[in-house]
Amino acid sequence: MTSSEQISSLEQLQGELERKAVKLQSEKSDIIKQLKELEPQTVSALQKQIDAGHGIPEVIQQIMGAVYQQLENYQQQRIEEIYKFKVPLLYQPDLNAVDWLSHSFNEDELARQITYGCESFIDANQYGLYESIELPLVKPLLATERSYAVFDNEYQIDKQQGLNVLHERVMRLVAMMPHSSRFTLLDLDGFGSNFIYKNDLPKTRPVSDDVHKTLDDIAADIKRIYGLFSVQVQSLLDFDEGSRGNEDFEFIMVANFPRGFDRRSIEQLARIAENGPKCGKYVFLHIDEEAEFPSGTSLSMFKNLEYLPWRTLKEGEAGEGFFPVESTTMQAIFKGIQNSEKQETELRFEEGTPFINDFEQWWQADPVAQIHTPVGGSGGKKNDLRIWFGEGKDSVCAHGMLGATTGAGKSNLYHTFIMGLACRYSPDDLQFYLVDGKQGVEFTDYRSLPHCRVVSLYTSPQLARSVLEELVDTMERRNELFTQYGVSSFAEYRKAGQPGGNLARIVAVVDEYQTFFEDDRDGLGSELMLKLVSQSRSAGIHLFVGSQRFNVAGMQKQQAIFGNMHLRVGMKMTAADITALNEFQAGGKALLRSCQEVGQAVINDALGDDSSNIQGRIFRMTDDLRKELIERLQQKWHDSYADRELESPVILNGTEQPKLSENPQLLHVLHHYAERPDDNQWREFAALPQHAAGLGINEWYPVEKPHVFWLGQQQNIHGQSALILRRRQAENLVIVGDNAEARLGLSGMMLAQLPVNHGHCDAKAYLYDCAIEGSPWHGVLQQVAESTSIETNVATHSDEFAAQLNELTEELSQRQAVASSDRHQLSSIYLFISEAQRAEALQMSEGRFGTPTPSEQGQLLEQLYSKGPELGIHVVLAVDSYRALSQLMERAMLSKFRHRIALQMNEEDSFKFINGRQASRLQAAGPKPIYALYIEEMQNRMEQFKPYAYQSQEKLTEELEQLSQERQRWEA
Repeated sequence: MTSSEQISSLEQLQGELERKAVKLQSEKSDIIKQLKELEPQTVSALQKQIDAGHGIPEVIQQIMGAVYQQLENYQQQRIEEIYKFKVPLLYQPDLNAVDWLSHSFNEDELARQITYGCESFIDANQYGLYESIELPLVKPLLATERSYAVFDNEYQIDKQQGLNVLHERVMRLVAMMPHSSRFTLLDLDGFGSNFIYKNDLPKTRPVSDDVHKTLDDIAADIKRIYGLFSVQVQSLLDFDEGSRGNEDFEFIMVANFPRGFDRRSIEQLARIAENGPKCGKYVFLHIDEEAEFPSGTSLSMFKNLEYLPWRTLKEGEAGEGFFPVESTTMQAIFKGIQNSEKQETELRFEEGTPFINDFEQWWQADPVAQIHTPVGGSGGKKNDLRIWFGEGKDSVCAHGMLGATTGAGKSNLYHTFIMGLACRYSPDDLQFYLVDGKQGVEFTDYRSLPHCRVVSLYTSPQLARSVLEELVDTMERRNELFTQYGVSSFAEYRKAGQPGGNLARIVAVVDEYQTFFEDDRDGLGSELMLKLVSQSRSAGIHLFVGSQRFNVAGMQKQQAIFGNMHLRVGMKMTAADITALNEFQAGGKALLRSCQEVGQAVINDALGDDSSNIQGRIFRMTDDLRKELIERLQQKWHDSYADRELESPVILNGTEQPKLSENPQLLHVLHHYAERPDDNQWREFAALPQHAAGLGINEWYPVEKPHVFWLGQQQNIHGQSALILRRRQAENLVIVGDNAEARLGLSGMMLAQLPVNHGHCDAKAYLYDCAIEGSPWHGVLQQVAESTSIETNVATHSDEFAAQLNELTEELSQRQAVASSDRHQLSSIYLFISEAQRAEALQMSEGRFGTPTPSEQGQLLEQLYSKGPELGIHVVLAVDSYRALSQLMERAMLSKFRHRIALQMNEEDSFKFINGRQASRLQAAGPKPIYALYIEEMQNRMEQFKPYAYQSQEKLTEELEQLSQERQRWEA
């Protein structure tokens, strides 16, 4: 007898016993009624006879005897019937009593019923039996149209008790249906802490931070499954296993309901609870009785709700309730499921990369003709799902694209692809450009992958197009190199021994690639993409892009672009998107419709031709394994190239401010030179193009003592915003704008860069910090100064600053007396004035005829920024508004500041400061990230960039320590 037949017999047995119990109760009621109808006097007389020891009258004996006989017959019959029935293992009331380690999880047992307690029977020895019996109490589950709820312990003895009921449901269901169950675990109040075993479950629905999105996805699944019904089937349970295919029974477990839910989400959840069961979607609610429902909602919205008892049962105890599942039982269940034969449907990355633990086999693949890696398996095969780029024996595969809806496993495929290639090819043979769309952070961990040249997160459309532009520029530089050495392609160049230096294949992986075409009125993104995909294969550059669908809004010349995208990878998509596909033929579309599970994919490397479709499952790449592999790849690099400094990747983040410690140009200087560069080395570095981590500047004359100060990151791949201070007139900097974090960050990071440009004896700094004592900004610049090896004189009060001005004025006079031929030997001096709007002694006063007149200190400062730069004295002034600046100097004096940085300001100030409204629109998209404008007055040049900004004491300390470590070799 199968388990299903056994449990069906159990239901029939319970029904029969319940009918007998009702009949017996009715008979007992009749007897009691007869007794009550006896005259009270008769009852009194009977009682006296009994008390006197005369026995019980015959009529009473007959009535009571009949009752006892019926009870005995009923219980004896019930016990005999029960002993003919064997309780199925998966329906044992106490899961802890089951030997899960010896249980086979290879087959699913559909949970047509669900337990809610157990019955036990009177002392078996009274009837000559040899063992006691516990029989589960069951209710229908898959065959019913109900949702279930459990309350917290109403006596508030144990708030966890209700949640434990939910955990017992999860463990029982996953043990019964390890391969056909799926769980959606909603814990909005606890951030997932109430379902710590989530990652151990075989299949879970990814839960979005937006619960509406998750519930809408479930509702969409219900609607889709309803579309599969016919006259013959009225529910998912009616389908046989073959026709049910990959459709799982899904259990939506909700903790602490309704905490974290708003009206809309509760209404949607109630609709799912009512309509979901027919489609295999069942809602289980754990009700927090202390939580209030949003206005207009209540538990009554769940019309099909049935309550589960929360009472904890103990061993040998009967009744409605549950036995809490012990952690060891959970571990045994999960271990058994993982070791079951059907677990092959979720392939591990290790199965496609068997050499994962053998360093000697890493980086052995040859990139000359192509690069390739398995990303999954189909059917019984473990690794025949493959992605490749390059030239095959009879085919080519230049570029690829991926279409997959949210939750289909797109991110996991990226990780499997990237790490598979990274294990097979060395950084000398393969490099990555990894670009996440505007909302993406999937590639965060790859900042330290040795193969990465660019990692861009939360990428804006402008920045995304700059990636394409850089790839096109790289392609053209390579083609020029090939022409120079008489070869026509990347493969020929490699075979010729790479005479012009090492070239690696480049793979650009771009998630949410529709970002290329957003806000692109002139079609630049489409033009760049078309040029890249049609010409870059021979240069060894390949593009792999993904989105929720293949064709995206805003793309022009789509047919021409897609005609060069030989590789098409499809995962779960909406029915409408599949129907509208032109990238797959009819056979491919049919396969895509069956991709309903996470990780299922159809791969085609022949422009979508039906003869080249392969359907299978993508390897599972866990976060822990990915992070471990990245660390091991770093170690592999250090072991293999101990004498080479690993080139730092370009890190871009659309929501964060850049870090000076990640500036590739600065890192090139620090890593390339064993000690602080001399004049010739600085000139060599300045002339390097930006794509080679140089400044791209030819105007670099050592006699002018040029020094570079990086300000932040431009809105392109390699561009770093920097100013060059030289021994010329007006070589000063003024920073104006409302953002204190940016003013402080710009001043602080310039101060932090002094040891890069100067030895400890070659420069001196003066700092007047006007920040309010007790404010977050107070003392920040002093902390920066203390982290450098440059002597810094710090003033925090007006009298201290007056002494600084007098000292600097005297220094200025002495330098004016030095012969011009010897002035280049003078050390550099920098005066930083932070929060100058608070320097009252610098503010102009009303003169004799009502015109503003500089103060005494203002006049001294004016001498410094007017005459100092040619003599090596530079002023860096930071002020919060143009109005405040106008109180410190006359407008004509602004010409003495060749370098200007504008932060967000009002439109009037923008026009006055930079002769345009651009500074008033810097933060049009929101306060973060912070943007700035750098204006080089003499060259009439303006560029927008993201400045270095102060964020917190902790982050500043971390940044300063990192910079100090990077400079360590120079200062040893």
